[in-house]
This record gives sequence, C-alpha cells and structure tokens, in this order.
Amino acid sequence: MRELRLKRVLNQWIPSSATLRVVVHARDGSDGRPCWGPELDLLKQRFREATDGAATDAKNAGVPIVFCTLPRNIHTNPPAHSVLSEALRSNPIEMERWRSFIGFAKDAMTQRKDGAAALEFLHRAAKIDDAPAELHFEIARALEMTGDADAARAEYRRALELDGCPMRALAWVESTVREVAAARGAPLLDLEKVFDAAGSLGIAGEELICDNVHPNLRGHEVIADELLGVFERDLHLPLERRRDVSLEDGRRRLGLDISREDGRAQVRVPQQLSTRPEANKVDDWWTKTVEQCKTVLQYNPSDFEVSAALGCLRTLGGDAKTGKELLEKALASDGYVQTSYVYYYKTQAPYRRLLELAGIDMAAEERKLTSGQRMQLEHRLTRAGRCRWIQPRPRRAPRRRTTDGGGGRIRRAPAHPGPRDRHRRMCGKRRRRGNPAHAGDDRRVAPEPAVDSLVFGSSGRSSPRSTR
Repeated sequence: MRELRLKRVLNQWIPSSATLRVVVHARDGSDGRPCWGPELDLLKQRFREATDGAATDAKNAGVPIVFCTLPRNIHTNPPAHSVLSEALRSNPIEMERWRSFIGFAKDAMTQRKDGAAALEFLHRAAKIDDAPAELHFEIARALEMTGDADAARAEYRRALELDGCPMRALAWVESTVREVAAARGAPLLDLEKVFDAAGSLGIAGEELICDNVHPNLRGHEVIADELLGVFERDLHLPLERRRDVSLEDGRRRLGLDISREDGRAQVRVPQQLSTRPEANKVDDWWTKTVEQCKTVLQYNPSDFEVSAALGCLRTLGGDAKTGKELLEKALASDGYVQTSYVYYYKTQAPYRRLLELAGIDMAAEERKLTSGQRMQLEHRLTRAGRCRWIQPRPRRAPRRRTTDGGGGRIRRAPAHPGPRDRHRRMCGKRRRRGNPAHAGDDRRVAPEPAVDSLVFGSSGRSSPRSTR
C-alpha cells in the first residue's frame, strides 16, 4: 500500500514518472484513425500466448487438438474503416477532392461497367492519399473488371491489411496459428487456403461465406468434411465414413434448403441501397433482388429483415403503398428490424429518402423503442461516429431552506439517489422525529425526475415537475 500511495504522489508531483497509458477501447476508426496504436505489438504477443496456452491446456488434459486458420471474405466484403493521413484529415478541400475521385470511380464501375476509367480516377485519388483501405478495395474491383486477376488479388489482400478497424483475421493472425501448430507438432487445418481455393478469383468470397467471416451452409459442410479428414489422417481416429449420408440427403433430413440459404445470404439490400439513391428505377439488380426476397419469404414468411428489404425495394421501384405496408409490418413485428431501420434513417441518406418516400414516421418508431433497443441504437451510432443521441446531464435540485424556525438547514436532494443517500435521508427523518424542534417539519425534497424518454435529435430537456 505504501508503494502504491508513493507512486500516486510521485505521479502527481513528477509527471515524468507516470506511465503513459493510451486509451484504445474508445477508438472505432470513425475519425479516420486506426482503432489501435502502439499496443498492437502487445496484442500480437498476447494472442500468441493464448494460442500456445490452448495447446498446453489440451496436452495436460490429454485431449488432442487441431489448429485451424480463419477463413474470411476479402473478395466482396469491403473494409470497415479507412485510415486517412494526417495531411488529408487536416485539409477539407483535399478531402473533398479525394472523395469525389472515389465517387467518380464507383459510378464508372456500377453504371458504365468501365474499369479502365475507374482506374484513372482511383490513381488520381492515390496521388492525394494512398493509405486508405477503401481506395485499394476499389482499385481491386476495377482491376478485376479489366481482367487483371493477379493484381486484383494483391489489392484485395492489401485492403484487408490496411483496414482501420478490422473485423476479419489479418495476416499476422493466420501466421501465428500456423507457427504455433508447427512448434507444437499439432495437426493444422488451413481453412484459409481451402476457402480461397473455392473462390472465383482465387480468394474467399461469397461462395462459402455469407457475410465477412461466417460460413454459409456450403461452407459449414466443407469445414465438417475437412475436419473429418484431419481426424482420420492425423489423429488416426477410426471413423466409419461409409455410413455418411450424401449432402442432399443430409440437408433433407435437417430440413435445410440450399436455394433458400443462398437467397438469404445474397439479400444484401442494406449495403447495396447506399449506392442507389435513384427512385422509380427498375433495373436488373432490382429485379434479381426482388425475386431473391420473394424466394426467401416463400420458405419463411416471418423473416422480417427480408420483408423490410422487399418494402424498400418496392418503394424504390415506385410502389410506395405496398412498400409502406411491408415496412410497417416488419417494424411492428421485429425489434431488431425496428432498431436497425432507425439507425439506417439516422446514418444513411438513401434510407432516409426511401423511408420518407414510403411515408414511414421514423420519429414515432423511435419513440416506440424500449430501453434495451435505445442502448443498442446508441452503441451502433457511437461506432458509426454519429452519436448525437446523448442523454442530457441531470440538473441538480435547487437549494431549499426550511422555515421551521430552527435556524434553517440547507438540504440538497441528489439527482440520482443511491443507497448512501437513502440511508442519510432515513437517518435525517429519525433525527427530526425525535427532536421536538422539528416536530412540525414533515416536508421532503423530492429528487429531480430522471429522463424517462429520449428522442434522437431533440433538445434533451425535460419539463419540470412539482417537488412538493
């Protein structure tokens, strides 16, 4: 204890003796900076120690262990955040030029299918700042469109490594797993290579992964088959593989349908609508996505995420009445959909225009959110860097003076009374009841009422109530 107190005193009077602490848990990459800094080396060390410790625990328990690398979708899933240079962050004009070049490149690829023109715009953006992961992801798309598969694969991998807030395993994670498995002499199932081999470009994509990291039905089947092979080949487990059923028979017994699963995985309307602000536009993408939504709802009518997506598509196609009916039913039936669409309304302009075009009162939907949904919404807005939904600081209760002639005591009611405050109030009541001088003083000071409901974008003020 003396050492701890001495350390605090020294830190107070000698600032140079204090240990530098970098707060990293509050960084989400929304400000153009990476989510981690100098602590990355420590993170790599801890990950290696944890991976090696798992092998030690398994060996001590006499349990065989198999190491697996982590497959991830780097072909169709864009980076979460881009890290911008300090010069670009501090120069709004250059920032606008950089973003305009990226926008021109996206338009060239989505509207004209012209990868060469997109590369010209992207090279101009790279001259301003070539560090952001988004830039290299778009370069990879343009190269793939021009037919340069090798260069496209390299740019896709570079975009993954430059992700400012990675939600997928980076190269150092995969190499750590391989190195620990080799040092321990444990079997290794390299799922990264297996999933890359199944990709159309030689890298993992939507063929076996439904989002950024989670395998789809086919992906799970591949993992199961590969694991059984490792058990037989490396662990020498006697498995009766002749009793295995075919994939089609297994899906039938489990009640799974590959077309339904594929359609559910391909309905990515929330991501694709962000690049399609035009209303009353029916194209091949719109027709294909509507058919996918119908297929999914045919098997599962209670999939309200897809139902809401279909409502957005109907509104985008010009049928606002049907779109409103589908959206209202989905918002009223599924709390997650309700929270998500309030989030989309606050953060994505295309969604805001679509929901307003459909006539959905999002302010009313927001007022219907429960306390748990509000916490989820606030967390998602914070991660997006757009959290203006902050609970106002409670106002302190005004000072009130008694008029019992006993000299007048000043009492302040806490805004959020805790156990200690309640204990003090009870003790004060007992003292007043036992003191003849305070026999007529039975008034209480009520605490300031807590804010019961908050509406995003409101002033955050609550109407005063009587404190009698």
